[in-house]
Amino acid sequence: MALYKTPKADLKRKYPLFLQLGLLASLALMVAAFTVPYSGGSEVVVMDDAQEIIELEDIEQTQQIQPPPPPPPAPPPPQEVPDDIEIEEEVIEEIDLDLTDTPPPPPAPPAPPAAPPPPPDA
Repeated sequence: MALYKTPKADLKRKYPLFLQLGLLASLALMVAAFTVPYSGGSEVVVMDDAQEIIELEDIEQTQQIQPPPPPPPAPPPPQEVPDDIEIEEEVIEEIDLDLTDTPPPPPAPPAPPAAPPPPPDA
């Protein structure tokens, strides 16, 4: 059995009609906007006033007096350190490695837990 939309629930059925109506309305508004004569209110009057004179003021350059930096702190007195103990180096002359040996197999996985006994039927 095929499922069909009811005509009342089908939104795409009237889509072309609404698209054409919208285009027609926008075209009508554009034609009306360009064909209606525009009478632009009053004329623009340009006023020719005298220019405002700007006076420049000389600003004195200020000098910042910085205090001298504080003297560096006195170095701490030397401390006596005990003599260093020399550690003898241990030299390993030869290391026996056999790279052909394979590692041991991994341990076996743990056994699965035992199932609980079934409940007694009453």
